[in-house]
Amino acid sequence: MWGFSGSKKDGGGGTALVERARSARGAPAPQTMPPDPAWGGGFDDPHDDEPEHYVTRPVRPIVQTAARVGLWTAVGLGALGGIVSLVDAAQPEKVPEVPEIDEGIGVPAPVAGVAENAVAKWLTASEDTENDVNALFVEPPVLDDVDTELMEVVDVTSVAGLRLEEGYWSVTVAARVVELVGDVPPPPTTWYVEIGIVGDVEEGLAALTTPAIVPPPVLRSSPWQTAARNVEPPDPDDRIANTVEGFLNALLAGRGDPGRYLAPRVEIPAIDPPPFAEARLTGLSVEELEEGEVRIWALAELETAAETVHVVGYEIKARQRIDRWEILSIWGAPAVDSVPPPDEDDESGTSGGPGAAGGTASTTEPPAEEEETTSTTTSTTVGPGE
Repeated sequence: MWGFSGSKKDGGGGTALVERARSARGAPAPQTMPPDPAWGGGFDDPHDDEPEHYVTRPVRPIVQTAARVGLWTAVGLGALGGIVSLVDAAQPEKVPEVPEIDEGIGVPAPVAGVAENAVAKWLTASEDTENDVNALFVEPPVLDDVDTELMEVVDVTSVAGLRLEEGYWSVTVAARVVELVGDVPPPPTTWYVEIGIVGDVEEGLAALTTPAIVPPPVLRSSPWQTAARNVEPPDPDDRIANTVEGFLNALLAGRGDPGRYLAPRVEIPAIDPPPFAEARLTGLSVEELEEGEVRIWALAELETAAETVHVVGYEIKARQRIDRWEILSIWGAPAVDSVPPPDEDDESGTSGGPGAAGGTASTTEPPAEEEETTSTTTSTTVGPGE
């Protein structure tokens, strides 16, 4: 029980062996004490006369050496790991590299916003607002003899733009203005104002100097053409047409749940509150794609509760699943058959000067010193099927 082959109490045999071993080594014999009755001493053990042996274990120097080596190796590795951890903690955290965004020839949104604000304030400038207007310009515009008392700006929108050089943009702003003449003001008219914007998006932007009224931007002739072909009135028995019309009514008119028309894992939420009372499919063109999918160009009439009617067009992708058609995506910008090639003779791509070229989404070719860029449009209603 305790590691001895004999009894716990040695009657003399085991003790004699130990004493003889000590005598052989020249060690003094231990002093003996009478047994203590409290601990059970003083009784006779029938095995006292039998020699008692200790349990012996063979000596294995190779195993012991390997164990020591393994132990010290583990200690060394632990210490090394601690040193590496301290070194890593002392080094600054690595920041993932972010690719630089080339603004290209387009107009960043902050630049367009500054242009719109400056044009709106400039068109309605007066003696009372002269200081506010001048604060928006590097070189304050000429406001002598300006009279804008009857002028009102309904809204302003950037419609074209071009980066002329680093930190300098030309922006064309469409301003809808009304002159308050007579008891019944005339309908708004649109003025196109070209203005130069300088600076840096992060550091600050400002209008350069006095703006100009220019002709509207005009897109040159190009081979742009939608991929839709042979749009025809829908057949009442066409299951694709019924699916599209039901989906548009659920999406725009609150008639049912759009989810029942969608493919699994595709999410296109309904407009809430619904702006229309009814959607009527008026034209349809279907093109077969790969893997059983189809591309649909759909024309529809949308009628409001006040019986106002708008005609809209959608590109819809769908696929057939057993006995039903499922909507995969819906776009407001249809696919096109071709992209207009660059015109080497006309770098601006439009008429009306540099400000008439491009826009917040540029439609022009870049100047010779700029690298050509391509802008893309991404639908906000595309599901996983795309």
